[in-house]
Amino acid sequence: MGQVVLLAIAQAFLLLGYGAVMPILPFYLTIFGGGALEYGLLVATFSLCTFIAAGPMGALSDRIGRKPVILLSLVGSSVALVAFGLANSILLLFITRAAEGLFTAGLYPSSDALVSDLAPPEKRGTALGTLLAGRTTGMIFGPTIGGILAQYLGIRVPFFICAGLAALTFVFSFIIIREPRKHIEGKTIREDTASKVEAQSLWGKLGATLHRYRIVVGVGGTLLAVALVIRFTRIFSIAVAEPMFAVYATDPRTFAFSPLDLGIFFLFFASSNALSQLIFGRLSDSIGHDVLLILSGVVTAVAALTAILSTTALDLFMIGALMGIGGAMALPSSAALAAQASPPKERGLVMGLLGMSGSAARAIAPIIGGYAYAVILAATANPNQAAALPLILCAVISIAGSMAVIPLILRSRKPS
Repeated sequence: MGQVVLLAIAQAFLLLGYGAVMPILPFYLTIFGGGALEYGLLVATFSLCTFIAAGPMGALSDRIGRKPVILLSLVGSSVALVAFGLANSILLLFITRAAEGLFTAGLYPSSDALVSDLAPPEKRGTALGTLLAGRTTGMIFGPTIGGILAQYLGIRVPFFICAGLAALTFVFSFIIIREPRKHIEGKTIREDTASKVEAQSLWGKLGATLHRYRIVVGVGGTLLAVALVIRFTRIFSIAVAEPMFAVYATDPRTFAFSPLDLGIFFLFFASSNALSQLIFGRLSDSIGHDVLLILSGVVTAVAALTAILSTTALDLFMIGALMGIGGAMALPSSAALAAQASPPKERGLVMGLLGMSGSAARAIAPIIGGYAYAVILAATANPNQAAALPLILCAVISIAGSMAVIPLILRSRKPS
């Protein structure tokens, strides 16, 4: 647990920078003439690149070790953030955001796999909850810091500070992370196989990778399916409303949020999410994962439907907190199920698949939510009406995800 806590602290520093960017993006896009649709596309670009790279990066961590992939991700993210802050066109925003997504893809599956390597099965929910809470803790303070910096020092300054935090996290991780002995031994056992893959053609390598995916999915079975379905639907439901929240709340006709106000909204979301992950991570180890996975969808849906009726900034802040709790119920449990369903030597690949599931949701949902909001707003000139459809979609997907997972959970409980 000492290694887990240290890794959680390191990622908290990185996510402090990531969180600082969130309340700035809607205002930064206005410099280039962007709105809700462009916001959704920008978020989707990052997530699409993360989706593409998460699986290969997770598999790479199985071959060369968790630590090298984590360090590569941190360096790449730092450089991409500097370029993002220096961009002078919307095209450069998309290019640099794509690069950041590709590098970031390696951080989460490698870290999740590292923690799964370190923790015994009966403690994985707690360990993964601690790691996820560390990530989200960075976002507790990040949005508020980003809002303050943007409001008083300029809209581009936070990007450079984020890059510095990523570089600091690289140094921190280089010092504290130790490769688990069993992973080093597992890597030695697979050296002959790895050398054969390296000698293959590009198509041969692709075929070998797809073969590994088929084997891992077959072995993971119902438990892995549960984890993937929950991760996809939970992230989709929140991400489909994200462009609406960011642009809707800053609209002068609604709440006229400043960067600092929007930072406070994300503060409520992130703080409730981080604290709840610690609680639900431990709770899942004692009562099981299934109840929390189902309740997660219900809580998220209630938050989305309540948001339609919100009339004050405080209402939005409370809704952000409730959505944070809904997500926290699902994330540690889905990661623990994926770890349980994976062979130890392929855990990086499985965590990469889990990351791909979440990234796929974040690649699709913001485009749908941003487009729906933009089209209805253009037709009605009423931001309140435009916000309703993304919120209803959030609620429907949340409930559908929970209901779809019930038969999978029942199957997993049958004796073999």
